[in-house]
Amino acid sequence: RGNVTNSGTLSALDAQAILAAVVGSPLPPGATRFPNGDANCDGDVTAVDALLVLSKVVGLNTSAWCVGTVR
Repeated sequence: RGNVTNSGTLSALDAQAILAAVVGSPLPPGATRFPNGDANCDGDVTAVDALLVLSKVVGLNTSAWCVGTVR
């Protein structure tokens, strides 16, 4: 979860794409909003999901959420 761009790795670009989806902007070609953007597995894609992706990218502990997993 969190890999909206389907690149195989989490990056700041994924967080940017999640935020774009939240405000209704078009996603990059090949991007998948849901379920990929739902980084906390709560059933919705919000700015919190972007924050979790960035947290994971910089190495913060995100083990309480499903960011970085395949579900």
